Amino acid sequence: MIIDKEYSLKPFGSGTSCIDCINGECIRNISVEDCKEICEKSNWCGAGIHVDFKNKSIPNYCLPLNTVDYKNRPIATSLISTEKNGTYLSREEGVDITFFRDNNMFPSINDTYNQLKSDLVFNYDIINFQIDGLVLESFLPYKYNFVKESAMITDFYMIIKGYDFSTGEVTRIHNNDVIYFFYKETSLVLTYNHRDKKFLWANYTEDKTDQSNFFYIETIKNTEYVNFISSYSKVNIYTVYNGKKYYIIKTKENTLGMSETEPNKEFYIVNDIKMNNISNIPNEKLIKDRVDYMNKNMKVYLDTYFPDKRQKVEKKSFHIFSPFHIILIIIILVTILSIIFHY
Repeated sequence: MIIDKEYSLKPFGSGTSCIDCINGECIRNISVEDCKEICEKSNWCGAGIHVDFKNKSIPNYCLPLNTVDYKNRPIATSLISTEKNGTYLSREEGVDITFFRDNNMFPSINDTYNQLKSDLVFNYDIINFQIDGLVLESFLPYKYNFVKESAMITDFYMIIKGYDFSTGEVTRIHNNDVIYFFYKETSLVLTYNHRDKKFLWANYTEDKTDQSNFFYIETIKNTEYVNFISSYSKVNIYTVYNGKKYYIIKTKENTLGMSETEPNKEFYIVNDIKMNNISNIPNEKLIKDRVDYMNKNMKVYLDTYFPDKRQKVEKKSFHIFSPFHIILIIIILVTILSIIFHY
């Protein structure tokens, strides 16, 4: 496993609490190496965190994380910096965080961003349909034509989202995943009406008695992931209605259609790099922007749910007596002295 002292996983919303460890609890008061070794010996641990509170009597924390549920997640997009992150969980504040990971399961930051900039298909990618060298264009609500790319005059693009699209996590699209196709930044999803035998863009909360709005994606070679466009990575996209499979096809009129017969043409979904423009951005900028964003999110989270109470405690120690109490004490002392001198 590789040790990283510069970055670590965000401490919220990413499965990084004690209950997310391989045994459901943190381990206390052990070294970084021992913590890493516990993770390496487990079949469920692909990454972990060691937290040491310098110059404090608090025992250190070891978190050998159970990463089975998110081993496919590119964790490089969920990192915070371990120093100068604007919170009290920072090295200059006496909190020493060590992050370790299995490099085969979780590639380096550069490798991750190189993957995200490639034609590999990830959740939340902007994609197009392509078949016979033609790409799909659409006009709301019903028009779907396959045309040459140079002929496209629509601002249409489609965002592929895996089944649990509410999480917003960037993960590889798996073979036989349930996917939705959303129109731009709306709640409109690609929907097929089996009664009217037509596609439409419809709100995904509508009644689906005669409609299908989620699809399955399958690779012909039954590989683990849906890969990028190439002459060797044909995919099918289908839905199930009344127990039957219906495949997306290109009709003779070059429109989007549906058929119970598996298409015999090469059919792809294409990660539209030109529309993302991410490939033209240096990795250094992507990393800096993302880490800065995660740091700011962590600060808001900590300020809201775990406010830093250290300064308040220190201030109270300097204000043993309020001004009212001081005046009251002076009055009492003057009264006592006047009584003594009177007698």
